[in-house]
Amino acid sequence: NIADILRRAHLEDGVPWNDMAVLVRAGARTLPVVRRALTSAGVPVDVDGDDLPLRHEPAVAPLLTALRAVARAEEERRPG
Repeated sequence: NIADILRRAHLEDGVPWNDMAVLVRAGARTLPVVRRALTSAGVPVDVDGDDLPLRHEPAVAPLLTALRAVARAEEERRPG
């Protein structure tokens, strides 16, 4: 599970907590469950409270555009 992966990275590999992140797709529905799982495993949780959907974040929008273009080109290359 994700909490174990994060703890292992921190404790065994020395990755600082601040260098790790967990992104959730539907925050309102999944965030309470993820927060509870991480907290109960001893993983610190800091939630960005701006409630801006990830796809609208200025740094993410260009990446999504590029991924859509690649996916579209791949679909066009497939026969049939």
